[in-house]
Amino acid sequence: MVYTSGSGIDDPVIKATVTGTSTYGQASYYHADGLGSIVGLSNSTDSTTQTERFDAWGNKLVGTIP
Repeated sequence: MVYTSGSGIDDPVIKATVTGTSTYGQASYYHADGLGSIVGLSNSTDSTTQTERFDAWGNKLVGTIP
């Protein structure tokens, strides 16, 4: 896995899965809410692949984003 971050220290933008020696892989794009919490991932075709929800205290409610 290769992670690319944004302008801030904790701003993930892309997670790429690389197989073997290939320089091409599947990219996942992170989506943040207004507070900066990661609430979704989409793929290169702009399809949502994972979602995440939090309660008022920041506890995960559903989803599989690590």
